[in-house]
Amino acid sequence: MLPLWKVNGTSLYYEVCGQGTSLVFIHSLGLTHEMFEIQKNYFKQSYQTVFLDLRGNGQSGNLKVPVGRVIETQCEDLSLLLGYLGIKKAVIVGVSYGGIIAQKFSNLYPNQVSAIVISDCLSINVRTTMLGKFVSMIDLISSLSYYLPGEFFLRSMKITYYEHFA
Repeated sequence: MLPLWKVNGTSLYYEVCGQGTSLVFIHSLGLTHEMFEIQKNYFKQSYQTVFLDLRGNGQSGNLKVPVGRVIETQCEDLSLLLGYLGIKKAVIVGVSYGGIIAQKFSNLYPNQVSAIVISDCLSINVRTTMLGKFVSMIDLISSLSYYLPGEFFLRSMKITYYEHFA
């Protein structure tokens, strides 16, 4: 039986494992809860873990919201899901886009958050000092690497993540 829950005009796919302090894992844009398979196997021994597919991703339903409301709606979905599961407070763990959701969720629903953990994520940062402006320039130049062909990075990715390529 798939754990699908109807909410806000769509359905959310979720999995709950283990017992203890609640950890909610939020995936990157275009990915699914499956990106946390290693974390699921590790943390379910000591924590209650919640994995979901955000609306518009994986086994969850369509977005069906205006572009300007996507993040707020996904945060509302998460808030309602936590209520449905009887979770009063949780540690919200987000990677990349999931980190953006974690930050926005903690801003919109602070009473449901005991902590946030974010990785590979941006937040709004205004740099006004000369050093800050220099760092911004370096960030901009390094972001151009996103436009290089993926083959340029394949060797370093295989070295970094070799255990996952086997």
